[in-house]
Amino acid sequence: MKSKLLKIMVLLILTGNIIKAEYFAIKDDFTKDSKNVYYFGEKVEGLSPEGFIILNNYVVKDKKNVFNIYTRRKIKNVDVNSFELVDNNYFKDKNNVYFQYEENFEKIENADNKTFEVIKDYFAKDRNNVYYFGKKLDNMKSDGFKIIKEFSDDYIIQNSKDAYLAIDISKRESFRNGKLELKNINNLKIDFATLDDFIGGKFLKDKNSFYYLNNNNIIKIKTGINTEDFIILENKDENTSNFVKDKNNVYYFDKETGNIKKLKVKTDIETLMPVEKKLNTNTKIFI
Repeated sequence: MKSKLLKIMVLLILTGNIIKAEYFAIKDDFTKDSKNVYYFGEKVEGLSPEGFIILNNYVVKDKKNVFNIYTRRKIKNVDVNSFELVDNNYFKDKNNVYFQYEENFEKIENADNKTFEVIKDYFAKDRNNVYYFGKKLDNMKSDGFKIIKEFSDDYIIQNSKDAYLAIDISKRESFRNGKLELKNINNLKIDFATLDDFIGGKFLKDKNSFYYLNNNNIIKIKTGINTEDFIILENKDENTSNFVKDKNNVYYFDKETGNIKKLKVKTDIETLMPVEKKLNTNTKIFI
């Protein structure tokens, strides 16, 4: 009799643990039971565990609704069954394309959901247009679109017709609204296949020329430096160096002003660089 009671108790304990394991399913910061979904332990009103899916950090859905978890509100006028994450902050359903950033969730007017794709970060395109931060870029067709270079606040972008310096104004203003200023740089005739940056991204070079990236523009620099023999000299105590050389001379690139100075090696390097930070004459190449 005691043996039977013991077996029953063990079965009840095991069954209880199994039920408990099914009753609570935890993923990221969400918890659910048979009736509700919780975010950081707080019940989300109207959100059901049935069909519950986390799409990104702010958007989730259940069988009947899509929610912006940042605001704890239902997202209206979307097709729940076909609603899905494209990538990053972009979503689509069978009818439209959407962009979400924190509490904001907006339909992207006239975006083609069948050809819509995210290129990188906040850049996306469809068969006709290019989008940044959910907004269409005026006069920027998507044919051949690609990101050539990315800097802290700027990008070099290109389509089959034009090249632009794209400046994220909102980053510089310390808030995000997707405001992107485009400056056409076709006149520079940059060879993008050989374009590279150096000295913290302030200078660029291709097979023909050197360029300086200031706050709002790219300036072509006349240097007389042979780009084919161009080498960055390694500063053994830093991760980059302002000193470069070609087969004839050594130069100092001033990233604050864009000025380039040809050096008298024996004297100028001593002046521009402290003694304890001598150049490594093995000339490691950084580009």
